[in-house]
Amino acid sequence: MTEMYDFYKNPPETKQDLRDYLTSWLQTVDDASPLIIQGEPFIQEKGFRRAFHQHCVFRSLLTNEYVWWVSEDFDLELFPNKRFSTYESMLENVINEYYVDWKLNR
Repeated sequence: MTEMYDFYKNPPETKQDLRDYLTSWLQTVDDASPLIIQGEPFIQEKGFRRAFHQHCVFRSLLTNEYVWWVSEDFDLELFPNKRFSTYESMLENVINEYYVDWKLNR
């Protein structure tokens, strides 16, 4: 198992730092049950909890598209509608969004 990125000791500064952080924290969810969202079945494949937020990777069981969802309370009304055809494209999008957001908010 890869050592988890120490977010608190070394806050991510680069896109590679963000990739290292996310990929080391995301753990496979082996015992997930399908979740029906607006009539479509999704399965959580990966995730981690940091503070009060659950960070999740879901995959549609109909389309095999990936969804990144960060939630405090799993309010299904707030389930994101942005989807990605591959896990890697989803991860790249999240890294880019976090990078821009963190750079702007420093």
